[in-house]
Amino acid sequence: MKNKELRIFSKFWSSLSFCLAMACCLLPSSSSAQEPFYFQYDEKDGLPSSEVYGVEEDELGFLWFITDRGLARFDGYEFQTVQSDHLELSQTFTSITKLNSGRIYLSTLAGQLCFLEDARIIPSFQPFAGDSTEAMHAPLIPADISESLKDEDSLLFRNKEDHEQYYSYSKHSGSCEKHSMQELEEVVIHNLDSSLAVLEVGNGAYWLIETRHWKADGGVSSMVSNAEGVRAFCRFSDQNSFVGLIKDGIYQTLKQFPSYYFRSYFDPKGQLWVLGRNGIYRFKDPESGEEPDHFLQNISVLDLKMDREGNYWVCTQRRGVLRIPSFEILMPFPEEHGINANVTSIGRIDSLMMIQNHALKLTVRTASGREWSFGEKKNRSSWTNSILKVCNTCSLLSITNDDRFSILTGLPNGMNFAGRELLLENGDRIDPGYRYFSVQTYQSGFLDYTRIKFRDRINYAIQDETKTIWIGGLKSLYRIDDYEYSKWKDLSKVHPNLAIRISDLKMESAEEEQIWVGTLGNGLMFLTRDSCYRFSIEDGLCSNMIQCLQRENDSVLWVGTVSGLNKLVFRIDDDELTMLRVESYGRDNGLSSNRINAMTWWNDELWIATNAGIMSAQTDVFVPNQVSPMVILEEVKADSLLITNQLNPKLEWHYRNVQFKFLGISNHKPFNDYFYRYKLQKAGDREPEWSYTNDRSIQFTNLESGAYTFELQAQNNYANWSENPIAYRFAVEPHYTQTWWFLVLMIAGGLLLAWAIFYIRLFFVKREMALKLEIQDSELRLLRTQMSPHFVFNLLNGVQQLIFDNNPEKASFYLSRIARLLRNNMNFSKQPYISLKAELEFLENYLTMEQSRFDDQFIFTIRVAPELKEVEEDVFVPPFMVQPLLENAIGHGISGLDYQGKIELNVSAAADIICFEVLDNGRGFEEQKRAKSDAEHALGILRNRIRLLNAEWPQQEALLNIEQGPETSDGQSGVRAILKLPRLLKQMLPTRIKTTKN
Repeated sequence: MKNKELRIFSKFWSSLSFCLAMACCLLPSSSSAQEPFYFQYDEKDGLPSSEVYGVEEDELGFLWFITDRGLARFDGYEFQTVQSDHLELSQTFTSITKLNSGRIYLSTLAGQLCFLEDARIIPSFQPFAGDSTEAMHAPLIPADISESLKDEDSLLFRNKEDHEQYYSYSKHSGSCEKHSMQELEEVVIHNLDSSLAVLEVGNGAYWLIETRHWKADGGVSSMVSNAEGVRAFCRFSDQNSFVGLIKDGIYQTLKQFPSYYFRSYFDPKGQLWVLGRNGIYRFKDPESGEEPDHFLQNISVLDLKMDREGNYWVCTQRRGVLRIPSFEILMPFPEEHGINANVTSIGRIDSLMMIQNHALKLTVRTASGREWSFGEKKNRSSWTNSILKVCNTCSLLSITNDDRFSILTGLPNGMNFAGRELLLENGDRIDPGYRYFSVQTYQSGFLDYTRIKFRDRINYAIQDETKTIWIGGLKSLYRIDDYEYSKWKDLSKVHPNLAIRISDLKMESAEEEQIWVGTLGNGLMFLTRDSCYRFSIEDGLCSNMIQCLQRENDSVLWVGTVSGLNKLVFRIDDDELTMLRVESYGRDNGLSSNRINAMTWWNDELWIATNAGIMSAQTDVFVPNQVSPMVILEEVKADSLLITNQLNPKLEWHYRNVQFKFLGISNHKPFNDYFYRYKLQKAGDREPEWSYTNDRSIQFTNLESGAYTFELQAQNNYANWSENPIAYRFAVEPHYTQTWWFLVLMIAGGLLLAWAIFYIRLFFVKREMALKLEIQDSELRLLRTQMSPHFVFNLLNGVQQLIFDNNPEKASFYLSRIARLLRNNMNFSKQPYISLKAELEFLENYLTMEQSRFDDQFIFTIRVAPELKEVEEDVFVPPFMVQPLLENAIGHGISGLDYQGKIELNVSAAADIICFEVLDNGRGFEEQKRAKSDAEHALGILRNRIRLLNAEWPQQEALLNIEQGPETSDGQSGVRAILKLPRLLKQMLPTRIKTTKN
């Protein structure tokens, strides 16, 4: 024996004894019919009875079911029993038919005919009134009511027991007449064989009749046809029945049944369905001659219809209504196998399929359909260890044609099942444990067992083509290179999103190190060398709890979650992942459960293990439902006022609370999203964003007056919104205080009152302003008269001093200066404002005179900013505002010094202000503060003038500030006086004021 075979044989020898011991438990069986998943509705769901005779879908999307106890309507949420207001109408309905016009007709056990209108049952006529025997023997069945294209206002129906009798009913006049076949016009009989014929009435009504009578227990159903004009019918009796097909006048028998089948139906896909006591048969292509599929065995089916979303509604005799989302996604095992429960793992080796449920029952199935099952073990712990070894060595089972099994010696490398053991390319085997894993190696034919400490519990492990081992744990994703088991790399250190329980791994490209990682709680990851893409509920996943992954090809990945199945269509370009489409599937699409536990490929089908059994299907049957939901506005209320059927209602101002009740009809509601969206648009306002909800009513309170439009849409689980949103328009009338005439009246009254108040106020303001101006002028004149005597007194004192000093020449010079100053004083005292040039000339003459009077005890300097020199004649200032500051600097700062005095006058401009700065190097600020009398009097007058000036020019505030001067090089500081006055132009001055430039 070769070394490899020896190692393999030794490795699984312990499993051999277990397999032999369980041989008696292996029960071979052949595959049985596959069944679809369905939702079942009965009395507890609101149906009047579990005996349901028929179903039709109306134009709004409602489904109507007739039972032996009344009529029920299904709106996608619940069943509602509909009662007629007419007491004479029987509540036991025997047939329901939707005509080409969309109107739905019902027939009762008493032979009455009625129709549905606005969810109400309206009696139409009673053809057998007064003849209960005939009514009992002539109940109408759906195909017995046909709408003739000859006369769209007429209905034709026949007595089922007497083919020679027919009835015509005029919808316009409401009259019903009884006829014989010979009385009807344009009746054509197409003989099919010696016993069957097709009766064609007008140009659209076809009925099948017998040319020779059957036994009393036999019958023929009316004909159904598809879009290509192929017609089918059923002939039935208690012993047997068969379905026939008519095309181009040629008749053929499709199939004979050993049971009672009485009705046929062509769905919109062109498939033919035959309904009877033993379930339903489906002919995918009736003309191909292929054997039909048989579903719902041992269930008596009375009617079947396909709705606009592709759901099949099956009416049964005792099991109520079955909704079957898909006949393409099927359960491959019957209930007696015990597999249609919580299937925890599923996998395959070569042509064998292994299935394990929550009770640890193992089922092995071959590609030919043979099955073997291992029964449950009482000792769960020992069973777990053994069964998982068997699961991992299932390829050792060799199933033969005589239903025996034997042990093989080969095991494919890289086998991984149930996430428990991993056989590596080098022959090693990893057996995971809790916070450790065991590595079994074979060298020279001997087993080497190594136990390696690990930081995490292993959930899943794979080895890629580059012999890199990827391990998913409870806390992170790990990587092992070159079989260095003790040197694992924690990838969550690089990608924090991986710091969570890893549920499944699927390699996309080993060379590019691209791998799909499923997590329990953090969604799906796509890991590359440099990046980690994350997909979650926000990206369209059914849930962030990923259970399993399955690759279909290089651009499709199937993701099983605890809340549904996702199909991801993507593109990878140079490590850049682009998600093209995310589709979601679940119970509404035909899966038995939304909790997906495992997936695998087998026999070119996707096998899906759920907690409610196994489903299998070709992947091309998973097609997004493109039919958008129907939306109905059920009720609109303004407070307690019902306005549903009013067109553009105008509500009185006190109806400010409006409530909308609505209904979206769909059996494919979103998985993790809102079903409805709405918005309320007020005319003239900015269009609002959509609001989302799963509630079926919305209330808007305290609405302002104006015109409104309420819009509503619904979506299915593929984000297909209603094509045309519901738009309901209404208006809230304003309160009379908000009407235009009231506003005009109030504005006119307000304007009149305002004009009166303004006029009166203006009168008093003008009088007050005139009085204030007079007072201000008087105060200014008084201040100027106060300043002028003071100024003159000081000048005369200077002349007197010169005379006392016997200095006639200087006194003469001084008198000439005085004369000039007095002349300027006389002119300036009459003017409120003079030009800056005149003011500066006056100040220069004054300083020159004072310099001469004090025997050149001080020198002075006048500096004017260049920008002011150019506009000296155009800028105006009040007179006699700067002179008191110079006088104070000479008399109290410079006078009597034992050193040369200095006085500087700096004139500058800033915005709308002229700044006069007076600097001296005299006795200083504190010494001058002690000298009161004349200085205090002059400064007091100056401050009063500043106050009046600010009252007249509040925007350009005048300001006086006296402070300690800067220290000079000779150690003297003196006093700094800063006077800020408004910078006035001639056009700014009142016209009543005369100004002087020179």
